[in-house]
Amino acid sequence: MSSFVAAEVAIDGTTLGRVMQALAIGHLESEDISEEHGRVAMVPPHSLRDFADEGKVQLADVLETISQWVMTQSDAEYALDELTGYDHKLGVWCACQVARHGLQAVPHHDHHLPVIIDVLERWVTGQGTVEDCRRAVEMADACSRRVDSMTGLDLANSVAYAAEAAAARANEAMHYTTATAGSIARVCARSMVGSGFDKFADVTLDDIDRLASGKESERWTSAKNAELVRLREIVSAACLSYPGNP
Repeated sequence: MSSFVAAEVAIDGTTLGRVMQALAIGHLESEDISEEHGRVAMVPPHSLRDFADEGKVQLADVLETISQWVMTQSDAEYALDELTGYDHKLGVWCACQVARHGLQAVPHHDHHLPVIIDVLERWVTGQGTVEDCRRAVEMADACSRRVDSMTGLDLANSVAYAAEAAAARANEAMHYTTATAGSIARVCARSMVGSGFDKFADVTLDDIDRLASGKESERWTSAKNAELVRLREIVSAACLSYPGNP
């Protein structure tokens, strides 16, 4: 828990926005900023950049709290949506780690996909440009068009969604919906489960409609939902490795 929070912040069953508000209030109380003490009233930090401006230790404390919050959420899809809505670069960073985890779990994938993730991570750390993000989207779309299996498409889409999220923010496209971030977790979970089901791993895109019904489909869906819950661990760990807002 953050060292500058005066009281314990409840994170279970609470939206991320409320958690950050509680951290901000705790910071204000711990600094004891009031007119009675002859000090100028200050607006407490609320955005991740505000907390980062307080120093590396404070940022690390806040990221630890966010990491703990992730593990209280229903699944990785919802957690990614909330994270991206709160801080776009944090959301993209976590989405990249989910997509990279998917590539590691499924050995056979387009070799361009890890390169695209590298590009997006460089953008998050301030080493990439808007044009880099645009090219990453084009590369990811090309990867999606080259695959012919459901698992391969899901893997490519997980990276494509991350690229679109980064490009939208880089272009200051405020119409971008954070729901796309959560979709990364969903398709990544689907690809990992699909790779473990021989019947699904080699399914062609033309066979998808056939899988929409039947007991095997129900078993596959149940496994996918369980994987979405497990992916919270990847998102949680990604929060702790976040390099900050350059």
